[in-house]
Amino acid sequence: MHPGSDDARLAALTSPDRLAWTGVDLPAEWRAVEGLDASAGVLCRTSFDSPAIGAGQRLWVEAPGINEQADLWLDGAYLGDQDDYFRHHSYDITALVALNDRHDLVLEVNGASPHAGVWRPVTIRTTGLAHIHAARVMTRDASEENAHVLFGATIDCGSALTATIRTTIDGTVVDSRRQSLSKGANNVSWNLDVARPRLWWPHFLGEPNLVSVLIEVLVDGEVSDSHATRTGLREATFQNWTCTVNGEPLFLDGAHFAQPGIDLALASL
Repeated sequence: MHPGSDDARLAALTSPDRLAWTGVDLPAEWRAVEGLDASAGVLCRTSFDSPAIGAGQRLWVEAPGINEQADLWLDGAYLGDQDDYFRHHSYDITALVALNDRHDLVLEVNGASPHAGVWRPVTIRTTGLAHIHAARVMTRDASEENAHVLFGATIDCGSALTATIRTTIDGTVVDSRRQSLSKGANNVSWNLDVARPRLWWPHFLGEPNLVSVLIEVLVDGEVSDSHATRTGLREATFQNWTCTVNGEPLFLDGAHFAQPGIDLALASL
């Protein structure tokens, strides 16, 4: 890392070895790093060799957890910016990495929050032609007999194609459907019924059961990309100042916990 400034940014993009970089393992909040704690923003830099990319494959820079504003460059070429709270961002670098064998990735992060920083690792990832840019799983309603679950995904394709979207819950394939996708971003949604679900319950009412969900996009029978998450199947309502979970009234209260340490990026999940 290096304190951010206009001059430092220019040097990082044109001759990065001129700067005196501080070695920091990400994720990290820069205000927890000695010498950077007074900075309003920082520059992060890493170098990597071009990975082998096969036919029909794409390469991405993925930044899933940055607080607060950030800009990214690869070999001096601007990839994009992000200015939202921990939203997952992906940048297609397939064409850029074909120009050189060695690459510099520069990330500039700015923020007034005392916990601004890179909260999750920035990674380089290979996918097929279809890439899951974002995905969401939400329970619309649930009972002991059935849970109605809504799914949504933004799928970015390098060309127009027909894919198979496969949904797996707790290791069992529960849905497989064909989907026509255009070149670029596609917003796809679908819904499923889960029979006799293991409901999620808050403390005092039951077990906080979670199910594992896997969304896969298959192109020509091969997995092009996938997204895995865990979720609780439950129905929550709030009406007339009364909260219910799975039909049971719930008294809402709260608690305040002391900060576990100065660098929340290192706190366990």
